[in-house]
Amino acid sequence: MQVLVKELKDRAEKIKLGGGEKARNLHTSRGKLLPRERIDRLLDPGSPFLEFSQFAAYQLYGNEEVPAGGIITGIGRVSGVECIIVANDATVKGGTYYPVTVKKHLRAQEIAQQNHLPCIYLVDSGGANLPRQADVFPDRDHFGRIFFNQARLSSEGISQIAVVMGSCTAGGAYVPAMADESIIVRKQGTIFLGGPPLVKAATGEEVSAEDLGGADLHCRKSGVTDHYALDDNHALHLARKAVRSLNYKKNLDVTVEPPEAPLFPADELYGIVGDNLKRNFDIKEVIARIVDGSKFDEFKAFYGDTLVTGFARIFGYPVGIIGNNGVLFSESAKKGTHFIELCCQRNIPLLFLQNITGFMVGREYEAGGIAKDGAKMVTAVACANVPKITVIIGGSYGAGNYGMCGRAYGPRFLYMWPNSRISVMGGEQAATVLATITKDQKAREGKQFTAEQEAAMKEPIIKRFEEEGNPYYSSARLWDDGIIDPADTRLVLGLSLSAALNAPTQKTRFGVFRINHNVFFFLCFSSFFHQNALKGEDNVTPHKKDDNPGKKRKNNKKSKSRKRCNAAPDKEWQVGDSCYAFWSEDGNLYAATISSIDQEKGTCVVYYTEYGNEEEQNLSDLLTEASDVDEDTKKTADIKEASSSTEESDRSFTPQQSGHQKHKSKGRSPMGPPSWVPGFPPGPPPGPHFQKMDGRRSEGPGPFLPGWPPMIPPGLPMIPPPPPMSPDSLEDDEALGSMLISWYMSGYHTGYYLGLKQGRREAAASAASKKSHRK
Repeated sequence: MQVLVKELKDRAEKIKLGGGEKARNLHTSRGKLLPRERIDRLLDPGSPFLEFSQFAAYQLYGNEEVPAGGIITGIGRVSGVECIIVANDATVKGGTYYPVTVKKHLRAQEIAQQNHLPCIYLVDSGGANLPRQADVFPDRDHFGRIFFNQARLSSEGISQIAVVMGSCTAGGAYVPAMADESIIVRKQGTIFLGGPPLVKAATGEEVSAEDLGGADLHCRKSGVTDHYALDDNHALHLARKAVRSLNYKKNLDVTVEPPEAPLFPADELYGIVGDNLKRNFDIKEVIARIVDGSKFDEFKAFYGDTLVTGFARIFGYPVGIIGNNGVLFSESAKKGTHFIELCCQRNIPLLFLQNITGFMVGREYEAGGIAKDGAKMVTAVACANVPKITVIIGGSYGAGNYGMCGRAYGPRFLYMWPNSRISVMGGEQAATVLATITKDQKAREGKQFTAEQEAAMKEPIIKRFEEEGNPYYSSARLWDDGIIDPADTRLVLGLSLSAALNAPTQKTRFGVFRINHNVFFFLCFSSFFHQNALKGEDNVTPHKKDDNPGKKRKNNKKSKSRKRCNAAPDKEWQVGDSCYAFWSEDGNLYAATISSIDQEKGTCVVYYTEYGNEEEQNLSDLLTEASDVDEDTKKTADIKEASSSTEESDRSFTPQQSGHQKHKSKGRSPMGPPSWVPGFPPGPPPGPHFQKMDGRRSEGPGPFLPGWPPMIPPGLPMIPPPPPMSPDSLEDDEALGSMLISWYMSGYHTGYYLGLKQGRREAAASAASKKSHRK
């Protein structure tokens, strides 16, 4: 690793020089500062500069060198304000825009937009690179997008300041013209849509650059620029004053604590990780050398342990860390999804430490739903609106790149270590896949595919993947925001977090998470697992017997019930008072709590204790006691109370009972799953949940879904029904549940077995009644 770091620093130092020595001497001979000197004098003394994509265009254009893509971008502190700085390097091809130059400029503006950072443009450019104009000018994300972004950023209140320190030709003239404030240097800065050569060719007029678009013209006559600078230093001083007058204040959405240095030195990361990606290491060792005080509060430490999640702080800023300790299994993906939801709910930025070979593959894992569980994590990453920062510290392969917030998933910043690799899969795996396909093809044609041919085929593939997965190959194409020294990771992350927290965090709304098949299965069969009805004679749930089972019960309207009840119109209700109110959907009476009151309107919002729903009611319609309802109302309106205990009763259950079951146990919905099943949410609010089937209302407890119960598809062979079974042959809930599951999977009509379950209920109720009489 140390060899790779030394190579990184040597290459970076060469890039910092910019163009060749001849170009630098010509630049300085004109009284100009070099671009990096300009940035140093613009920044607050002693403050760091977080540079982006230093290796842009590295070995990208063959023998043509374009150091840093001919433009320097990054975040620095100016007059106490974190700003995006974009500086053209005129020593590199005259500061003209190559395709990657445009991409780098646009990326800087994207960072400014995401993090609400003011932009300062140090302009010294000859415009588009004419030999490559087809890749620079016409498309959506080409040269014109720069000025589009300037207009949009300004409209969002993100200040745009331009300092013209050299040529600003053709389309580039719009950079200062569209800035909020612009500064121009006398005898150096020029702004024109067509330079002197173009003017002469078009009109025959001969004019100097200064007379055509110099500082005197634009400050005194055209009004394109706002401030007149005598030289580079004066221009940079004016830029600092412009930032100072922005009246900008950074408002944090998070708590900040005093920073603590890690307990372990950062250079130990060289030995922990190393340059061999096949060697395993513990991601917690990396975390301990990055976070404040080496303190890491791990989340779900013993579940899905190939993914490490937890909370920490970096330079006092809170962060949720997600790191890889191996391949992602279903458990790991679900754990990551849960953790991302927590961080989004708490407005905590996310840090992804990538060293991922991908999601687990194989028949067992595909059948277990690895694609579905992986999609949950990918969905969570895509939808999370908290600041996301990714560091690739090892491998980044396949779908693992997506689940760990690769470039496509909008991290605010993405960095790579010099040992890292990124590709759709490893070179050896890709070569083996392609060789297998070729071998199978040859076999179908009746030809041989020898070991020598296979080796000859694999070698160039492995070499190509190694080259294209290299971090320098990635950074040259701006697949990341820079290659960093592992020892600098903590500092880089601290600067990135500080910049990201300039923008207010938007509320996160997640897309649809595909549920597990077993969750859907239990939702469908929740009515088969009613605990009290299956537990025997000592735990029989009381049910009200229907006087006329064959007749449908009328839907009780709220207005009819209230005409026959003794309300308490004169009571002075207070927020938090307990009461009884009629639910508007079914006209039944439910226990409730007053959550807010509008005295002017004489209304309130009541919270139905049992079902967790709210509804507006008139204060005059509230009841103090359930007994306030008269006898006529009791016949048409059911009274449902929230109680913490289940009452005993001798009344029996009839299978023809219509309407909702009258549960006495707290927290149970009339149609939802039983509260004793782990992991089930509370049921939906009371209402007309029954579906029409065969022209009549479905009878009995539990959910009835459209198209339920399932029927055997046409064409499938009929399986003989199981032998008749008596209720007594099913001794416990688990036996009945297992039987129902197996029969359901065989495609049988489940209504046949409702009677079996009902028989057990009736037998239990009868036994309880006899026992009561004996007593």
